[in-house]
Amino acid sequence: MNKKSNILQEDFYEWEIEGWNVLPDEMSSPIFIAVNHKWKILFYPKKRDKETQEDYISVGIEILDISKDMETENIHMATDFVFSIRNSNDYFCFIAVGYGQHLVNKQPFYFSINKKNCGIEWFTSKEELYKKDKSYNKSIIENNKAILDTYICSYEYNKERYIEELQSLMTYDTDEKNDKHEKYFEQELNVLRLNNHRRIKFESNNYKWKISLYPNEKNKEYISLKIKINDLTSKEEEEACSVSASFVFSFRNIKRYSCFWAKGTSIINFNEDTEEYEVAEFIKKDNLFNEYRRNTINKLTDDNDKVMFGVLSYVVN
Repeated sequence: MNKKSNILQEDFYEWEIEGWNVLPDEMSSPIFIAVNHKWKILFYPKKRDKETQEDYISVGIEILDISKDMETENIHMATDFVFSIRNSNDYFCFIAVGYGQHLVNKQPFYFSINKKNCGIEWFTSKEELYKKDKSYNKSIIENNKAILDTYICSYEYNKERYIEELQSLMTYDTDEKNDKHEKYFEQELNVLRLNNHRRIKFESNNYKWKISLYPNEKNKEYISLKIKINDLTSKEEEEACSVSASFVFSFRNIKRYSCFWAKGTSIINFNEDTEEYEVAEFIKKDNLFNEYRRNTINKLTDDNDKVMFGVLSYVVN
């Protein structure tokens, strides 16, 4: 398990599987609640290794209550889990595998609307389930049944992980050889002020930038965004130059890094002719304003209508 993050909750679920000799290619457990979320176990009892022709089983887990329909699309979860298959009548006769335990830098799995399931593809060979343990003279599968246990642990979602999530949305020019600069900036906003123009200023790679947030005039459902570079001149030659940049813009709950919404851009070339870049349909109001949202755990804004606006910038000059 991960020892660097603070544990928020732990839970345990048991699923008895019978009729191992006639199981389908895939199946799922009943829906259950653990660490305050709904889940189901994904089970594949007939995974075939093409090289060895050996039969394996695969085990996974899927979170069921992160979706746009439930208005929970802003939720992100840091989670660890361990799967175990054991004898129905003996807790000492089992095989257990933790997610990612083979990795050098063990990290939790991060569930979100874009990553709702994860698992262990080659959990164990089916042959191992029928072998009798020398100490107990028992096999895991007895009387054509066994129990699949799942331990789930959720961790605190910290700022470091939040920034990593934003970086995963960033567009980088890997072939660029010039100086690069990445910077994160955030500022608290009152969302009610977004019914009018709201301007935010920040610096990145020694350039001054201005962001404007304002209602979309053509589509009233959206807030628009425009970013402008204010000092497009070479610092040494004092003449117009070209700057390439990409951004990830975000809104997050002031108190929680696990509740956020983010959108990235492609690489933008700012020059004498193009000093600003606009995203007309940037974010829907019903994703941002509390009055539209029924699900309280997914609100980006707090009870005082405050939200944290962030921008991760990557500038190449």
